[in-house]
Amino acid sequence: DTGYTLEALTQEFGVEVGHLVDGVTKLDKVALGTAAEGETIRKMIIAMARDPRVLVIKVADRLHNMRTMRFLPPEKQARKSRET
Repeated sequence: DTGYTLEALTQEFGVEVGHLVDGVTKLDKVALGTAAEGETIRKMIIAMARDPRVLVIKVADRLHNMRTMRFLPPEKQARKSRET
């Protein structure tokens, strides 16, 4: 959700945080739809195998999105709801 690069983040916060953010970002890049559901599950399993914290962070991010969506326009609320 930002123009901050992975390299800059890794330099500032370390390799471990960089890997976690990279894992969460890769989960975000999965498209919606029936065919994508299998791909989403596959990417979640791969991310969990590398570091289970990636999935925990992703779930926390989705929870935050749902809790704060009242501040978004209705069309964004609908899109976020479908994604979650």
